Amino acid sequence: MALTGLPIVFALDRAGLVGDDGPTHHGVFDLSYLKNIPGMTILAPSNEQELRDMLYTAISLPGPVAIRYPRGKGPCTALAKFKKVEIGKAKILEKGSDVLILAVGRMVANAKQVSAILKKENISTTVIDVRSVKPFDEELFSDIIPLHKLVVTMEENVMGGFGESIAKFISENNIETSSLFCHIPDRFITHGSVEELMKDAGLDADSVAKKISDKVKKISKVIA
Repeated sequence: MALTGLPIVFALDRAGLVGDDGPTHHGVFDLSYLKNIPGMTILAPSNEQELRDMLYTAISLPGPVAIRYPRGKGPCTALAKFKKVEIGKAKILEKGSDVLILAVGRMVANAKQVSAILKKENISTTVIDVRSVKPFDEELFSDIIPLHKLVVTMEENVMGGFGESIAKFISENNIETSSLFCHIPDRFITHGSVEELMKDAGLDADSVAKKISDKVKKISKVIA
């Protein structure tokens, strides 16, 4: 499929934590292997409209495309007409100066909550909806990462996913910044509601905000 560049669209339902379906159904490994397949495009919508638009775009792309989306309902209350999504382009949702959060898929909603929590601690946060995991927005990231003292990735995937791609990107481009990678821990996740499992995995807003706050304090001490 990838070797021959076939225009196949993989709609990956149940991406991330799926709740009561249990450990056999959590979609938390796909980014780690799909991103290493040459010619594979990987998209991750943060809401229903993005999912519709990505499907609309994917059917006209020349090679294989994987679109990962979670089980259940999204945050949209109304849907607009279909429109093409620019592959390899992320979307800035909030602009700050201290911390940059690169959020994948459903993690965008959590990232916004994290930003609100950190604001109370006078930590200014930029939130980006990654949207295109592969290829990702190298032009934007190379410009915006150096402007922040800490870059954070948030993804419902185990180690070796999007965060690894960003770590490699930072290293290869000699970008001076600190980093924090928030992902599914290296163990099988059990049964429970999505909210319970997010907390168990350390991906809920409160847990991520605390990790960021602690990291920022350490960075500030080093600078001082």
